[in-house]
Amino acid sequence: MNQTAQQQNNIPDIHQTIIINAPIQEVWKVISTSEGIAQWQMPNTLTSELGAQFTFTSPPIQEWDGIIYSTLVEYNPPIKLSYTWKTNVIKEELMVTFELEAKSDQTVLRLSHTGWSKCSSDKLFVRNMLDKGWAENGLENMKKIVEG
Repeated sequence: MNQTAQQQNNIPDIHQTIIINAPIQEVWKVISTSEGIAQWQMPNTLTSELGAQFTFTSPPIQEWDGIIYSTLVEYNPPIKLSYTWKTNVIKEELMVTFELEAKSDQTVLRLSHTGWSKCSSDKLFVRNMLDKGWAENGLENMKKIVEG
């Protein structure tokens, strides 16, 4: 994609914040381990090794083969976790970042799914599905698991 085409894309990044009634260490466990993520998102092969490549797997939907390809780029317990994100449909490398902040007995979790401006405008529907999925399924499911 050339520079002019990129500048014309107005697909916004995804930014969401949720407050979880649990200590930061409990939230960290469910966002930073393969077992924890599998409880609220999908099966995966995440490790804590920086630079490690891993995948998320889900049943295929339409053109999507059900695989998300990722590389761990930041692992800073219990504050920040970032990994790349791309699929056979979204070939541009996007970034998913979780940032945690302790607030007495609660944790503020900020999710960013960025890099959408690199995608062609026909990928807006994918971005919108993911925005809704992160909010209604992912983060809410994770909150329920952590809060018990």
